[in-house]
Amino acid sequence: DLSTSSSATCSIDFSSVDYSNYETNNINKSDCDATLNTDDTDIFLSIYWKSGMLGAASYNSQISEIQILHDIIESNLDFKILNALFMQLRPVNIIVSSLQDGHFLKMIKQLAHNGKINMFSSPTTTDDYKSDEKVHILPKKCFKFKTCEQLILSMSLASAPKNEKSRKLYIRSLVDFTQELTVCALGALLHFLDTPLVKLNLPTNFTIMSLKILNMDNLVWLDISTYESLQIFSAHEHPSIYKWTKNSTKEGPSIFSLLNRCNSVMGSKFLKNILAQPTKNLNIIKYRHEFIEFCINPCNESVILSLTNCIKHCRCVSSTVVKMNGGNASMYQWKLLYQTVINAITIGEICERYSEQITFFSKIKETLKDSLYTMVNAMSCIIDFEKSSIQNRFVVKPGFIPELDERKSKIENITELLNEITLKELQDLPSYINECSICKMPEVGFLLCLPFWKPYNLMTENDYKIQDLEFKFHLTDKVFYKTSRCYELDKYFGAIESSIIQEEIQTMTKLSEFIIQHWISDLHLILKLIAELDCLIGFADVAKDLKLIKPNILPKEHCIINIINGRHILQEKYVDKFVPNSYNSSKINQSIKIITGFNSSGKSIYLKQIALISYLCHIGCYVPAEYTEISILDHIHTRIQSTESVSSLMSAFMVDLKQMSVALNESTCKSLVILDEFGKGTSEINGLALLLASIRDFVHRPLHLLPHVIISTHFNSLPNLLQHIINKDILNDNVQYLSMSYTTECSKIVCLYRVIDQIKNQNKSMAHSIAAQNGLPKCIVERANKVLLSIQQDECISPMTENLRYKLFYRRKHFIERVLELMQDKITDAAFKDLVNDMENIRYP
Repeated sequence: DLSTSSSATCSIDFSSVDYSNYETNNINKSDCDATLNTDDTDIFLSIYWKSGMLGAASYNSQISEIQILHDIIESNLDFKILNALFMQLRPVNIIVSSLQDGHFLKMIKQLAHNGKINMFSSPTTTDDYKSDEKVHILPKKCFKFKTCEQLILSMSLASAPKNEKSRKLYIRSLVDFTQELTVCALGALLHFLDTPLVKLNLPTNFTIMSLKILNMDNLVWLDISTYESLQIFSAHEHPSIYKWTKNSTKEGPSIFSLLNRCNSVMGSKFLKNILAQPTKNLNIIKYRHEFIEFCINPCNESVILSLTNCIKHCRCVSSTVVKMNGGNASMYQWKLLYQTVINAITIGEICERYSEQITFFSKIKETLKDSLYTMVNAMSCIIDFEKSSIQNRFVVKPGFIPELDERKSKIENITELLNEITLKELQDLPSYINECSICKMPEVGFLLCLPFWKPYNLMTENDYKIQDLEFKFHLTDKVFYKTSRCYELDKYFGAIESSIIQEEIQTMTKLSEFIIQHWISDLHLILKLIAELDCLIGFADVAKDLKLIKPNILPKEHCIINIINGRHILQEKYVDKFVPNSYNSSKINQSIKIITGFNSSGKSIYLKQIALISYLCHIGCYVPAEYTEISILDHIHTRIQSTESVSSLMSAFMVDLKQMSVALNESTCKSLVILDEFGKGTSEINGLALLLASIRDFVHRPLHLLPHVIISTHFNSLPNLLQHIINKDILNDNVQYLSMSYTTECSKIVCLYRVIDQIKNQNKSMAHSIAAQNGLPKCIVERANKVLLSIQQDECISPMTENLRYKLFYRRKHFIERVLELMQDKITDAAFKDLVNDMENIRYP
């Protein structure tokens, strides 16, 4: 109830505003889709890397917002900060210094064009030092500290005071000028935005609406290949030809599509940020869990329904504010802003009732400021939304400006005056004209309207000529003229109407300035929390549908992952029955797990399941398991998927090596390392040797550097070889062997998809049986068995004595002869069935 706020008064001082920038025709511009269009956003990213430190600044043209990343240590081994920046921001234009070395410039161009870094690409060339359509290499003077400092202090920031001295002090309170690389990156960004070509695509009155700090200290690090292999996001080209645009992608089966049950566009965008930024902040994870628990409680269903109904009417107003700052916001956008503020206040008041119970509600309550009440009351007092919709321009409500009301009343009470003038005009008209009227037409003004005094087909050009009247045009039944009185009316009422419109434009301008300078920052704060609220309600909805449970999150010092009967949250949607499996790893419980099993036995699903449950814990979501206890992780490393590309110039094995290299160099006891069949991309001996050496490195680490490691492999000799290179006691303390269970029925393998704590049939391979089950020709499988037997017995491989090609030719010839023979008579159903069965015998030798 908005009337409960006694502080919500409408006392606005409209005094010192320059109206010269606001044209009358600006108010009629309509851009109904601008607020809803969130895809066509240009992100400018400025990067400065020096002596192992990275500073960055970005500009979002859609919402006119700058984000800055304070100087942070960046490893040239994997450039994980750089990877995270590109994944989070998805920039279209990247600004770098010509001082950067060729290797770094090459990395930037790879990320800009391919989305991935190739550490093993070809050496740098002269082309790497040249700008292209995405990467803009600026001269070193653009990154000079003093120059950048002056550019920052003089930037146009909407929330900054008008006074120059106060404005500089205000900007210094927002930007830490001791962060040298950040200041250089931000200054270069402002310089680039001020270039003529870029300014053409920016709003006329370019103003930065907000400035925020990017914080990456609390992030759990995942590289791009991990996001892809775990299917966190899965964007595909849209299948419809009519939707092929710049960003026309359709989300496939992924964690994002599963969790995206948001009721607003800003909620969906915030969900992408949550998924791209898994957090190490235990407080954030706990208050999200607390809120989900509140939502799941049936007693709170009505509260969640009320919140959801309000969220549906909340919009991201940043683009609207940009339009308002330029003086060309449509009435549709003003309505959206008004509607959003009202619903944000309602959400805040609902949360206030439960703020003592739920931490997240108290956070929203703290952002429910008096300025929001003042803002909504000011808009309701000033804007006449009903008339504004009809006239498609900003209309001031009656009672707000008395002088304006007087002018409008003159326009509204024009009927009596027009009747009086009509009588005078009729007296001056020729006697054969018995009636007339005065009407007003847009762009033409007041006109004398006369009905035809003759049948239309008898009217001549001379008949239209009447003394002292200026003929304008005629319609099917009326003729229109201008008279001296009409010109006087145009002059009198035109001046009034012009002054009304000018006054209302001035009022709109002042209101816009007040909103931007005093109120909009508070609205942004509460809308950010409402977007998160939308996501968490979606999390609760998914938790109820998929029977997820609340994990127990421990501080990072515990170094433990304990999952009882966990499930793969995506895989279980596509199978009739999913077999759950457990996992337990800690400093005292063998941190390295080595799992073996046949193809298609469920090893990869098990590995991904552990990684996904760990990941979901760090975004504050419930997890698919009976019980989960996990300490905070700092990194999830994976070697699951090797994505090859011609542009990357990397073989699948090189991709494997890069992923393994990062896992070995960056992992600690607070890391999870997933290795799926590492070493398969090269010869068996070399691959096995690399895997053995990697395991040995992990095993001999001190406890504070020993990560949680899960390895799946087809190297059945691995356990025996590990005993020869690692002390037995150390091996038993750190390594646990697991395998995937199976059974055989009628000589066929049946996978049970259950992880068991033993090495089962270590030297037995069922590759040939699985090949036969998956359609490989029987003769090929039989020959493979003979070759394998000869190798195992150290015998010479006997050559093939039968001419399989001749046998195949003979069977095909016999088949055709039989078909021709049957074609002479009617083919019976039984004969047709026999032919179909015979076709299988003529496919392969």
